[in-house]
Amino acid sequence: MTTTVNNNLQAYWYQDGYLRTSCKEYSMKNVTNRLVHLTNDAIQKRCDDYGKFESGNKLSYNEW
Repeated sequence: MTTTVNNNLQAYWYQDGYLRTSCKEYSMKNVTNRLVHLTNDAIQKRCDDYGKFESGNKLSYNEW
């Protein structure tokens, strides 16, 4: 995570956590395709390919 406090950039790295992934390949050709650009479960779980690449479309920091 990065943030700015009093014009000073600060960065933090957490040991535990996960990254959300998409079930569709990234593309700028169709920016309205939610399955490409939004990685939250409410959107991704509607896709037939949900969990195709990673279980639950999530990777732990160690898996990444």
